[in-house]
Amino acid sequence: MIKKALIEVKKVEVMFGANDLDGENIFFRSRQQEERQKDFKKFISSHKQLQEALKIVKSEKLLNQKTHVINQVSNQIKKVIQELLNGRNETLMKWKEFNPEK
Repeated sequence: MIKKALIEVKKVEVMFGANDLDGENIFFRSRQQEERQKDFKKFISSHKQLQEALKIVKSEKLLNQKTHVINQVSNQIKKVIQELLNGRNETLMKWKEFNPEK
């Protein structure tokens, strides 16, 4: 489903000469390109399937970003737990260096 949506989005992107389909991030340098941007937005708004495809692509990008952050936090937590199990916690020691009163 996502692959199909990406293919449809890419077709429209190529057709209108856009470099990014987020809408806000499309920059056109000339007057002619500004007209293409308007045509692009009209085209997208008139095709429900493409709107759905764009939503899927955007949600997939957002999901990937959130997953990356979750994985980073999870790895940090695992590291601290492992340090605690090994009898030393470098993260806690570093924190105490900056907060000696604790």
